[in-house]
Amino acid sequence: MAKACGAGSPLLLANKYGLLDKTFFKSLSPVEKVFIDHYILNRLIEAENEAQKKSLEKGKDRSQHPGMERYETEEDFWGEVEDAETESLRGYE
Repeated sequence: MAKACGAGSPLLLANKYGLLDKTFFKSLSPVEKVFIDHYILNRLIEAENEAQKKSLEKGKDRSQHPGMERYETEEDFWGEVEDAETESLRGYE
């Protein structure tokens, strides 16, 4: 992503901002630096694709089921159920 914007390779940016140990960076061969950059960029692309996929799914859910929320995890759902039960029991006190 950073490379597409003209900022440079992710590895060079990390080195520039002091996120890498100088001896580690100097110990890498040029080929290793290219492989690391490709690995980082591929992870960024995968994360962006996953985020877009989730966004499309949420949009589809909203259009097919307006007003309904999908819980991210099963624990979120059951937590909401427990909260609703606790709230409803307060009315009987």
